[in-house]
Formats: sequence, structure tokens, C-alpha cells
Amino acid sequence: MTEELKNVDELFLDNVSVHYEVMGDDAVWFSFTHSNGQIDHFNIVRKGKKLSTIYSCNTGNVKGMNVEEPTIVPKHSF
Repeated sequence: MTEELKNVDELFLDNVSVHYEVMGDDAVWFSFTHSNGQIDHFNIVRKGKKLSTIYSCNTGNVKGMNVEEPTIVPKHSF
């Protein structure tokens, strides 16, 4: 079951791999894969002058899947 925590201002995660994407001028999306395969998501969205955050726990699991090595995409501007 996915649990959502809104307006999280601090995260401490151990033993995770991180994937993030800039979704536009106003949003950044993070995916955290834990050593047990659990996947969590973290979104940061700007709404006017305010930042909103949502941390979604246990959105999926990669246990048993063939997970590729990380890909780094060169910086680009929007």
C-alpha cells in the first residue's frame, strides 16, 4: 500500500539508488530504490512562490527484475 506524506522538508535514506528527472521549470521527480527492491517517489513542485513536496512510500518493487546501471543525462536548459 502506498503512503503519501505531503510537504516533507527533510529526507534521510540509507542504501538507496537515486533516479531523478527535471520535469519542467516547476517540477522535479525523484525515485529511490532501496536495497530490498522497494521503490519510493519524491516530487517537488513550485506553485507560484511556494514549494510543495510529496513523498510516496512503496510505490513498487524491482525485486527480481533486471535493473540497468544508472544513466546520466547531460545538463540541459528549458
